[in-house]
Amino acid sequence: MGIEDIPGKMKAYVAEKYGEPAAVMQWKEDVPVPLPNQGEILVKVKATSANPGDWHLAKADPFLIRLMFGMFKPTRGILGSDVVGTVVKIGEGVTDFKVGDEVAGNTGDPDKGRGFGAFAEYCCDSAAFFAKRPENVKVLDAAGMPMAATTALQALRDYAHVKEGQSVLIIGAGGGIGSYAVQLAKHMGAKVTGVCGKYNADRVKALGATTVIDYNTTDYTALDERFDAIIDVSGKKTVMQCLRVATPTGIHVNVGGDGFFTNLFQSLWVKMAMKKKATLCMQDCNGKDVAYILKLMEEGKVKPQVDQTLTLKQAPQALEYLLKGHAKGKVILNLENGV
Repeated sequence: MGIEDIPGKMKAYVAEKYGEPAAVMQWKEDVPVPLPNQGEILVKVKATSANPGDWHLAKADPFLIRLMFGMFKPTRGILGSDVVGTVVKIGEGVTDFKVGDEVAGNTGDPDKGRGFGAFAEYCCDSAAFFAKRPENVKVLDAAGMPMAATTALQALRDYAHVKEGQSVLIIGAGGGIGSYAVQLAKHMGAKVTGVCGKYNADRVKALGATTVIDYNTTDYTALDERFDAIIDVSGKKTVMQCLRVATPTGIHVNVGGDGFFTNLFQSLWVKMAMKKKATLCMQDCNGKDVAYILKLMEEGKVKPQVDQTLTLKQAPQALEYLLKGHAKGKVILNLENGV
């Protein structure tokens, strides 16, 4: 698709103030299509997905978000960070992509690029956030991967430094990040214990967990087993509670969920005052990790986790659904047949 085929306006959800997504996300059909600057690519979006981070940004919850994205109104009006689509224009200096390439990427880093912008027909951001999508990885399968799977990968590889033969506890194993974490930890050769609701137990077991614990019936911070790494996606328990089941050299990695910023301060206290290992996984958006996960998907070693597929216009409903905490994987927003 050449530049002559790119319209001047596009349809998108725009939030001009903070609040509940359904109240502040406005559907607009006359949003200017962004054009790429140096090092950027413009992608015609075929699919995206809803992430809890989109809800937190819309709500400015916790308050610290206002310090990062605008005190009185969001500087990133278009939410969404998972992008799967076709490159329709490239900026100066881009050599890894050409017009017509099918790509996937995560645009959730406003420090390294524009940040977010995926809940729209077109998304423009740093080429460094993207990777080429293999032909046998379907659009809708890839759409739920960029944020969730790369976050899981970095939590396991870069923060917990998981090695073959180690024991890993994944809290929140049934959700988007958690379901990828189970598969990736298994791929790394770890013994995986997954914590999730009863409704997700069979699926988490099938993904590679040796043991599955129902958090409604069992206190996972009072287990007899000890773990080398605790990947906490839910944040339901405090850092200290979770560290009860860590080995003497074990580490707690908080990846999100409830109390994320509270756990930030807890992690700092645990490290300084108690000399325990605890940290927060701060995701690094980069195309190399996206490419790595896509390769594993191409080889059938990582399977997509899709709860349901909606349209872009249903994005507010998708975010509200995620906040209920019972999603079985990712909620995909499909634009291939229109918005």
